[in-house]
Amino acid sequence: MIRLTIRRGIPNLITLGNLAAGAAGIWMVSQGEVITASWMVLLAAVFDLLDGLMARALGVESALGKDLDSLADLVSFGLLPGVFMAWFIQHAGGEQWMGYVVLILLPVAAAYRLARFNNDPSQKYGFRGLPAPANGILLGTWPLGIVYGKGLGMQGLEWVAENPLPILILALTAAALMASRLPLLSFKLRGWKEPANVWRLSIVLSALLMLIFFGMAALPLAVLAYMVLGSMAGLGKAQVKMPGASGSADDEPSLQR
Repeated sequence: MIRLTIRRGIPNLITLGNLAAGAAGIWMVSQGEVITASWMVLLAAVFDLLDGLMARALGVESALGKDLDSLADLVSFGLLPGVFMAWFIQHAGGEQWMGYVVLILLPVAAAYRLARFNNDPSQKYGFRGLPAPANGILLGTWPLGIVYGKGLGMQGLEWVAENPLPILILALTAAALMASRLPLLSFKLRGWKEPANVWRLSIVLSALLMLIFFGMAALPLAVLAYMVLGSMAGLGKAQVKMPGASGSADDEPSLQR
């Protein structure tokens, strides 16, 4: 009994690491330490990947773990990106109302996205709307791209970070995509011969190429590539009847919630 309790607690501790990273990142942004806060976004994403993998490896998936994962994701990939965008808008000389808009809409959209995922069996092998972790990486890794990036990718991020209107448009677009029903490719495999694997490979190769040419600036750009290629795969029905898929959301890897 004790051994089972410990085993069940391991994935939840990892999930709490995700939550802790997100909470720490929010405080760091408030102190102007945006570089360190960006590292917290990536750390939260690593924890978000590991908790689901660990739960399945140990055979201890549970409703508690799923709900805890969603709460952690809301902080790390909803609220923290909202704080990031509000900080960028303020320091780019934007109007105060712009900061309030993104600070409110991003976590609201993320909360709706996560709640819908947990109650939508059709998303077992595909997504409806931009996943919250992808939103976190898209909006929360800019500082790393500006400091450690290179080439046109870094220059593009620098330009966006200096202009409040593009920041606002990007944040509103991300919020709308999270709340949308846009079909997007999932990375959960159902077999090596699945037609959608061609799209998955294309996304991975695109991300690797951007990493080579743009350095850390590739992180948000890779999410944009995923949004384009993943939506093409989803709209093209590369996955097998995603809207009619059976199963529970409990089966989905935590990174994909």
